[in-house]
Amino acid sequence: MMWTLSFWRALLERALKSAAHGGLLAVGSDALAADAFYFDWDKMAGFAVGGFILSALTSIASGAVTDGSPSLTNAEVLPANPSYDPLHD
Repeated sequence: MMWTLSFWRALLERALKSAAHGGLLAVGSDALAADAFYFDWDKMAGFAVGGFILSALTSIASGAVTDGSPSLTNAEVLPANPSYDPLHD
């Protein structure tokens, strides 16, 4: 189940969220709004990429020790049919 499209979609969603969290962490509370031209964009990108990679690795590790779900607690149940689209069922 770990090599299904559903697994990789769930992994990607988690990783993108973590990338956004990492980028916002680098920004701080008001650093970007105060000085966008002199902000350290490389630092922000580094935090975002780091968050993305760590989240993806965590999802893969979770899939290896569970039934193939990127959720370690199996709180998310992936559909058995890889073509399943929950937005258009």
